[in-house]
Amino acid sequence: MQFRPGWWILPLVVLNIAVLAVVVSAIGFLATVAGLIGLSLVLAGIARVITNEAIHNGG
Repeated sequence: MQFRPGWWILPLVVLNIAVLAVVVSAIGFLATVAGLIGLSLVLAGIARVITNEAIHNGG
């Protein structure tokens, strides 16, 4: 059995890809949550502006 110094590269690459996939999916999830929160805040702000305009204009 010949000892090859490069045998450990493949599991290392697989591990790196797995870690990278987990990190990317976590970042994507956080970005989605942040986007939804930002969107709801923007919509709430628009709704508040519309209601304030309606109140000031006498309904």
